Amino acid sequence: MLEAMLEFRNKVCEIYQKFQFAIDLVFKFIVSFLVLTVLNTEIGYDTRLTAGSVVVMLSILCAFTPGGVLALVCIVLTVVHVFSVNPVLALFVALFMLVLYAFFLRFTPKYAYIMIAVPVLGVFNIPYTVPLLAGLTTTPVTVFPMCCGIFFRYLTAVIRNCVDIQVDLSKLNTDNLLELVNAIVDNLLASKEMLWFMGVYAAVEVVVFVIRKLKFSFAFEISIIVGTAVNIVGNIFVDGKYSLEGGIGKMLTFSIISCLLVIIVYAFIRVLDYISVENVQFEDDDYYYYVRAVPKIKTGLKKLKIREMNTPTYFEASMESEEYVDDEFTDPETGEVLEPEKVSKSFAKRLKSRKNKAEEKPASKVVVEETPESPEEPAEVPGEVVDTEDKNE
Repeated sequence: MLEAMLEFRNKVCEIYQKFQFAIDLVFKFIVSFLVLTVLNTEIGYDTRLTAGSVVVMLSILCAFTPGGVLALVCIVLTVVHVFSVNPVLALFVALFMLVLYAFFLRFTPKYAYIMIAVPVLGVFNIPYTVPLLAGLTTTPVTVFPMCCGIFFRYLTAVIRNCVDIQVDLSKLNTDNLLELVNAIVDNLLASKEMLWFMGVYAAVEVVVFVIRKLKFSFAFEISIIVGTAVNIVGNIFVDGKYSLEGGIGKMLTFSIISCLLVIIVYAFIRVLDYISVENVQFEDDDYYYYVRAVPKIKTGLKKLKIREMNTPTYFEASMESEEYVDDEFTDPETGEVLEPEKVSKSFAKRLKSRKNKAEEKPASKVVVEETPESPEEPAEVPGEVVDTEDKNE
């Protein structure tokens, strides 16, 4: 089971690395389409912006641009939707959005997807995945866009409650204007659980970040479980003060589902081999280093190719399929074609005849002739005359 999961993960990672650009575009398009559809469902007052062609065109635009553009498009669409039914309320919403966007750009401009993920996943009752994934993959600075996403989620509820309060600016009717302002303030103050949820989500992200930074085995997996436990305890505390929608049972169910989803996503991001952990120590001129290295599992277990011995190979099968005829044996002395069983007899006969011929042949005698010794003569040197006469005579 584990081997199959690792092989599946490796295949998915290989496909993603091969077609990364195209997959990123498709993923961003799907996310943008989903976000805009949810936004139009929540506050889709202007029917012109809820058309399918408009949503597709905006999704294509967001797919080829950074994540901050998607956040800006959502803010503009929210203001335009509200403006179509209540221009004065749209003015207040624009002020809120301007402060929210400026605050968001100041700290974490590249984490726009976290701000958008909170209200979108809240529609599917799994917003708890956001702080868990943020704690695993980012730093606690992403608490700011996450809180902005929570505020945006509650702001849509305020818009739905106050959109029916109309203000006639031509008559300068301050009574309706004060009524609208009081309604906005009352709805925001009534959403006290918003602040509690901001605190719970921030605590979950910080706990996950701190635990996964610790130096012990399975720190990432334990951080997910502990973060889920903190989320459950925090939501139970909030439910004691403000009744949660759906009760504790719904919250427990979707918290566990969020935990499983985060574990699956993390398995595609990183898989560590804690059995092969290495502790290395080395030094340079200024420091002495203690390093704990945990290898990543990049490939699955290798399968051994086992061949059954009773199964013929290609060479053996080809040998069996062809018929070979033995060459005929001819006796070199008589020229007679011998049968296979007579070959050994013929060979023995010829070997015996050769042995008899060798015995009949007389042995050769070696005669050594002795030559008389001759007196040694002095060797002649070229160009020199040898005087053989005795000069003393």
